[in-house]
Amino acid sequence: MGNVDIGIFLAVMEVGTAILNRRIQSALVRMMFGIENLRAVPDPRTVIFPAHKFGQTGIEVRREGKPSYYFWTGQRSSLLRRLAAAGFQVSAEDQKMSYHGLIDP
Repeated sequence: MGNVDIGIFLAVMEVGTAILNRRIQSALVRMMFGIENLRAVPDPRTVIFPAHKFGQTGIEVRREGKPSYYFWTGQRSSLLRRLAAAGFQVSAEDQKMSYHGLIDP
């Protein structure tokens, strides 16, 4: 279906030791829009970027050969530090949200 902005308070980002979960809280919203939850572990083919769109800040989880996942938060710096501490590759390069879909392998 492409990118879907589900709005504030509907997504949760959980960062643990060597794991990242981005989940949509409502199963109904996931089913309606065909949104998959994200579960990732540190991997050389996964890079986390600071991201922005229309004045909002957040992160982009870019996995080689797969669509990017975005998470919008006012706590971006803290989240990026936690992801780096969990072992994820975190870039300092701020990215504008892209609607193009897959990242080239």
